[in-house]
Amino acid sequence: MDGVWPQTGLDAPHSEKALAGLKFSAALPERLAHATLAARLADVGSAAAVLREPACFVHL
Repeated sequence: MDGVWPQTGLDAPHSEKALAGLKFSAALPERLAHATLAARLADVGSAAAVLREPACFVHL
């Protein structure tokens, strides 16, 4: 499964228990179930705020 977090290009691993806990999980295609959990668990606003902070990389 690729790119369920399109903003980052990362996949979100989810347990089978979390997937089964989705309402109507039996009716959802697996990819949609993973995408739904990823969207619910993502804190995109906070991640964007962190990425806006200045960064300094030092190579020693």
